[in-house]
Amino acid sequence: MNITFLIGNGFDINLGLKTRYTNFYPYYLEKYPEEMIAKFISQDKNYENWADLELGLGDMLEFISKDKSEEFLDSKGVLEECLTEYLKNQNVLFEIRNLEKATEKFKKNIINFSDEFNDEEKEKYKSTISTYRNEINFSFITFNYTDALDRIIEECQKDTNVIGYFKDSNSDTRQMKILKPLHIHGRLDEGMVLGVNDESQISNESLKSDNDFKDYFIKQNVLKESGNLNIEKAKKIIDNSNYVCLFGLSIGDTDSLWWKYLLEWLQKDLNNRLVIYFKENGNVSFSAQQILRKRNECRKKFIKQAQCTKDEIIDKVKRRIIIINNSEIFNIPGVVVNSEKNILQEYPYDYDTRIAVPAVSNSLTELAYATPKIPEEYISAHNSGIQLLKEDDEAVVKAKYIKLPEEKDD
Repeated sequence: MNITFLIGNGFDINLGLKTRYTNFYPYYLEKYPEEMIAKFISQDKNYENWADLELGLGDMLEFISKDKSEEFLDSKGVLEECLTEYLKNQNVLFEIRNLEKATEKFKKNIINFSDEFNDEEKEKYKSTISTYRNEINFSFITFNYTDALDRIIEECQKDTNVIGYFKDSNSDTRQMKILKPLHIHGRLDEGMVLGVNDESQISNESLKSDNDFKDYFIKQNVLKESGNLNIEKAKKIIDNSNYVCLFGLSIGDTDSLWWKYLLEWLQKDLNNRLVIYFKENGNVSFSAQQILRKRNECRKKFIKQAQCTKDEIIDKVKRRIIIINNSEIFNIPGVVVNSEKNILQEYPYDYDTRIAVPAVSNSLTELAYATPKIPEEYISAHNSGIQLLKEDDEAVVKAKYIKLPEEKDD
């Protein structure tokens, strides 16, 4: 039996990371104010209109002539590099401080994910899981570029990927395993895929007919042209799943490929279940009818985004879409998001031996590690307080920059 979680940016936000596009824009606009795309974003003072960056880029093409398409793609490349840098900064700040507490809670919540179902669906889950005699696998497909989820799962798999056991009514025991996440749109260290879902989201008729441009801007085309098989791998995981759970996903237009595919998957087997976790903004409702209405609105949104208009299909699948609001399934204790100041304070520095310690660059791009006794001639002081170590120096292991505390008084 297979249970699959599709993970979106809401997962990272829930951990405390500032990974919304609206968090990123000030960083980008300050660094590259003269870039073509930056000028478009800065003209619109309300960043919320760019909350979906990919859709915003597609809309922007309405104002880009075909002879400016190369400049647009170059500017998009700069934006992608800047976004990668920004998200790496966030990665550095994330820390699993209490491994045992974090991993035990994560594993427990995954194993017991059905606890938040209503009574009818709980019984259905027990019935479904009892009919399978093989192991139970928990798979993860992440739409995020960051690796917070990977690091948590890696710790859960430290000694074994078996995270528990299921005993059915006949006392038969089966292993429950957690599997390594698949990054559907790439990772920070291998090139992110940023773009639209299909040519309908390219608001420029001349560019819609430009095959080269589409190969650079439509996400599934980019993956195909680069020889990336993540779409095929993800579809295979979904095809083999009995439950698919969506967490932290806005179910937006630029990923409609997946909402359509999940709707098709739901129709293939009456036992398949789609679980959608959604977070209520503002006051949480405790009225039964209000809760039912909000859950029905969520179902309708998914069906709309899956571009389904046939009543017979809607009637067939809607009762097999389980809506969970304000879930705590990924509220993980023992993890923190540090500030730059906190990271620097954690690592002392010995001025007598000049032993370098784990530190961060001024942009927090990555942790820097250096070996003891860095020769004085390899250190160049800067007014900013950042010490630049020669790139080819053996003392530098992972990064070029190290920030030191101010000199002690004698």
